[in-house]
Amino acid sequence: MQKDLVTLDNEQKEEFDKEFDELLQEFIEKEFDSDEDLDETSASDDDDLEDDADTDDEDHDQYDLLKMRKRTEERPQATYSLSVCVLKDCDKSCLCSGPVTVHFTTEGEMLPDTGRFKCYVYTDDFYLMCSTSDQCQVHRNGLELTYEIPCSCIWLPGNYILLVRDQDGEVVRLDFQLDEFLETHYSDALFTRNCGLEDVLSGTLQNDDDWQFMSVVPGASQMRRMMLERKQLALYNNLQERLGGSFLDSNKNLLICTRNRDLTHRVLSHFRIDFCHMHSVEYVDCATLYDPSCVNPYEHLYELSIGDRTTVLTNLGALFSTGGKVIMRHIMRKVADYANPLWLCGTRQEIEALIDQFPSLKAFYTAESWVEQEPYSAFELV
Repeated sequence: MQKDLVTLDNEQKEEFDKEFDELLQEFIEKEFDSDEDLDETSASDDDDLEDDADTDDEDHDQYDLLKMRKRTEERPQATYSLSVCVLKDCDKSCLCSGPVTVHFTTEGEMLPDTGRFKCYVYTDDFYLMCSTSDQCQVHRNGLELTYEIPCSCIWLPGNYILLVRDQDGEVVRLDFQLDEFLETHYSDALFTRNCGLEDVLSGTLQNDDDWQFMSVVPGASQMRRMMLERKQLALYNNLQERLGGSFLDSNKNLLICTRNRDLTHRVLSHFRIDFCHMHSVEYVDCATLYDPSCVNPYEHLYELSIGDRTTVLTNLGALFSTGGKVIMRHIMRKVADYANPLWLCGTRQEIEALIDQFPSLKAFYTAESWVEQEPYSAFELV
């Protein structure tokens, strides 16, 4: 039985969040049952190692140590501490680009693999600054690893997010700030939950071409957050499908408010909110759908290919002139027949006026359908 996510009230959302966490925990426990059985049978052989690890844990501040799972049964449990510094040993007298230094101090009997960690640095609105995939240099000194991550973006005072993904799948988030002198201040590192925003950002979306494009589009912070939330929803539905449960459906019709009129066909074709199906966009300039110079003024309208794709209507002002009613009735009927998404892209005034003129449009949208292009930030202008 489908449930519409956008119509859930706050209490229902909390209930589904709780249900999701319980199902996810149950799924994880089943996945690791076999490993736990093996651990129990070999417990007597590992008593000495466990005693050493317990003694070692008591000598350290728990805020600085992040426990990790065993990657093999032979390895003892290990921990690591984490720090970050931007523009280390660089001239900070002016705004500039420069590297991020991430330092790890690991503990255990095994030397750390230089490829063990993957790091991603985002602004607080999920604009990708840099990552370890950008020709990162790694230096190892005993149990210490230092990652020098190059960054071509200009660093400005503000809030940033460092995500660290370990080889065993654990994801750690460290929030840090740059003050007016570009000095780095960071808080305690925290483990994140499976299928959380951090897990999605550092995991499945890293192989998604649409996200890689949208992660650096200026003024698109709301669009990026919607993509993250819809990806989480897709993961939840995949888990529900495995467990034979019901899934949540979301409204795929959007009202996209533009500010700078630079949301091009290319940008919208990468704005993917449905991760269960192929994303294809029919980008329509409404001014081209009525041409009085043709024998049939609606010739281009009837040639419009809606089919199995998202229909994006732009230049909405043309729908208030001659032929607008015919155009809207035809498009709404076609969209309903194919059950395809309909996106209205224009200023907020244009969208609200269009809905007032065609009240039947209200059936397509909810309060959650609005997404707005935001003004360019100082960071994006630089």
